[in-house]
Amino acid sequence: MRWSISGLGLLLLGAATRPITGQAQTTLHLGRQDRVRLAEVRRLAELSERLWPGWGRTTLDVLLVTDSAEFLVGHPRPTADFARLGYDTLVKTDVWTRPRQFSPSLLATFPAVGGVPTML
Repeated sequence: MRWSISGLGLLLLGAATRPITGQAQTTLHLGRQDRVRLAEVRRLAELSERLWPGWGRTTLDVLLVTDSAEFLVGHPRPTADFARLGYDTLVKTDVWTRPRQFSPSLLATFPAVGGVPTML
């Protein structure tokens, strides 16, 4: 079977954006597009202090809900049901994960994790 460069690129991109499963564990990660969007939101939040003094005191805690997992970004006190994925250099904060509990279509801000107002 003969592959074109673009076909191979699409195959590799598809493999890179799906969770990688092993025999004993599953490795999850934020997708590139989600990371870029979250980084841009955090950058705009930093700039907003110039326009709205005091805005910087508001934390930017996000719970990104996907089909199978939830990713907690920028949260000061993750609960014990989250596992730390590590520090994301693009988003510039720690990222935590757990199996999905909320609907991916839920759009809200409420104390979803540890009593801290969190955007879903």
